[in-house]
Amino acid sequence: MKKLLFLLCISAGSLFSQSSLNVTFAANYPYGSSRTCANICGYVDSTGREYALIGVDNGMTVVDVTVPAAPVQIYQVMWPVQNSNSEWKEIKVYKKHAYVVSEAGHGVQIVDLSKLPSPTPPAPVYWQPVINGQTLSSIHALHIDTTKGNIYLYGSNVGNKGAIIGNLTNPVAPVYLGKFDNTYVHDGYVDNDTLYACEIYDGNMEIIDCSNKTTPVVLATVQTPLRFTHNSWLSPDKKTVFTTDEKTKSDLTSYDITNLANITLLDTIKGLSTGSIVHNVHVRKDYFAVTSWYRDGFTIVDVSRPNNLIMTGYYDMYAGSGNGFNGTWGVYPFLPSGTIICSNIEDGLYVFNPTYIRACYLEGNVKDSSSLLNLQGVAVQILTITNSNTLTDVSGNYATGGAAAGVYNVQFSKTGYQTKIINNVSLSNGVVTVLNTKLAPLGMGIAVVQNEQSFFNTPTIFENKTNLKYYLANAEANNSYLRVYDYSGNIVMEKKLDDLQGEIILGEGWAKGMYLVSLNSARPVRIIKAN
Repeated sequence: MKKLLFLLCISAGSLFSQSSLNVTFAANYPYGSSRTCANICGYVDSTGREYALIGVDNGMTVVDVTVPAAPVQIYQVMWPVQNSNSEWKEIKVYKKHAYVVSEAGHGVQIVDLSKLPSPTPPAPVYWQPVINGQTLSSIHALHIDTTKGNIYLYGSNVGNKGAIIGNLTNPVAPVYLGKFDNTYVHDGYVDNDTLYACEIYDGNMEIIDCSNKTTPVVLATVQTPLRFTHNSWLSPDKKTVFTTDEKTKSDLTSYDITNLANITLLDTIKGLSTGSIVHNVHVRKDYFAVTSWYRDGFTIVDVSRPNNLIMTGYYDMYAGSGNGFNGTWGVYPFLPSGTIICSNIEDGLYVFNPTYIRACYLEGNVKDSSSLLNLQGVAVQILTITNSNTLTDVSGNYATGGAAAGVYNVQFSKTGYQTKIINNVSLSNGVVTVLNTKLAPLGMGIAVVQNEQSFFNTPTIFENKTNLKYYLANAEANNSYLRVYDYSGNIVMEKKLDDLQGEIILGEGWAKGMYLVSLNSARPVRIIKAN
C-alpha cells in the first residue's frame, strides 16, 4: 500500500508553474468568477468532432475540443429555474443524448446532441416519474448501463435515496423499471445489470444483482478504507473494482472480486500530497485509471497489475494542495483522440494531451537468512523514487515500482535485521523485475520507538508512556525476560517474553526519572520519563 510520486515541474502556459508527468497542457477555457464547474463528460458527433460537456452552476456548456489547444464553446443549455442553481451537476451520454442531473431539482434533463456542431441550443426535455407517490426531482449522480440501455439515478429525493432504474429504449422518454432502496447510494458503476453501489455514509461498496429491477439482490458488501465510499469503476476484465473515499488522506483502492464470498483488498495509492482528497476514478480499456483529486489535479495510474498500483502520469493545475474541496472536480479520459478534459471548480475547462506509459514494476519476496521463513513488515524502498516505500505482507511478498526506466538502488530494512541495499537494479517500462532477497537477523536486542523511529543506544526522553520493541534470536525463544530497573536498582517491571518479537508499552504510572531496560544479555537501553 503506497503512494508513488516522481515530480517534474514544467511551465504550462498559465499564471504559475505546474507539476506534471507525462501530461502536456493544451488549453484552459475559463468561465469567470460568476460560474463554478461541476462534473464533466465527453461526446463525439457523427463527423468525429469531440466535445466537452461541462456541468456549471446554471446548466451545461458544450465546448468543441477537437483542436485541444483551441476549445470553442458551442452553446449552453440552461437549468430551468435560475433561482434554484446548484453547484452539483452530473452528466452522462448514451448514444446521441446527454442526461444531466442536479440537486437543484427538475429530475433528469435530456439534451439531444445529434445536431452538433450547430450553435443553436436544443430545447431539453425532463423526466420526472412519480415513484411510490413521490415525484422524482433532486438527483445527486447517475450512471448508464450501456450493455442494457438502462439509467441508474443516485441520491434522489425518493424513498431512502437509493438507486432509481429506468430504461432508455426511447432516449427522450425513459421508462421507470424499479429501484434499489435499502440505503442511501451516493454514486455507482453498472455493468450488465450488476450495480457497484457506493454507500458513502455507510462506508460500503455493495455489489448488487439488478436483473430483477423490482427486487435487486445484494451479492456482496465490502467496507472501504476510510468508510466514506464515493465512487467506483470496474476493470475491463471485470475481475477488479476500484473505489474512492472522499476524505482527506484518501486513496484509490483496488479489490479482487473474482470470489464474491471473499473480496480482497489488493492495493491502495495516494495522490500527489498526503492530505489530498480523491473524487472520481475512471478506468480506460488499456488499464489506466484516470482520477480527479481536487487540489491535486488528476492522476494517471497503471492498474494493469491491480496488486501493484503505480502512478505514471499526472497534472496538478491548482496552486494549493492538501485538504480542501477546490480544484479538479471531474476528469474524462475516454475521447477517441486520447485528449483528457477536466473541469476545475473555480476556473473552467482544462484540456490536456497525455502520454500513457506502462509502469516499471519491482516485485519479490524477503526471507530470514537463518530460518528461511518469510519476513512480514520489511520496509522496501527504491531510494531515488519518492514515496516508493512499501512493506512486505504476511507471506514476505512486496510490490512497488515507478514511472521512469533506469538503474536504481533498493533498500530493505526491518527492526532486528541488518539493513540491506542492493545496487544497480535495472527497471524497464512494462517489465516486472523480480528481486528476492534475505535479511540477516542481528541476534537479539531492544529499541525504543517514538514517531516511528527506533533508538537503540541513545537515552530516550518521553512523557507519560513510550513503546519498546524487542526481538530475539531463535536460540533465545525460551526463558527470556524483559526487566526494567529504576535509578536505585529496583525492578519496576518484569515480563517473560513468549514471542520472538513484539512491542511493549512502558512508563504508565511510573514516577519521573531514569530507568534501565534489560533483555537477557543484550545491551541495556536507558529511558527517561520527563513527568
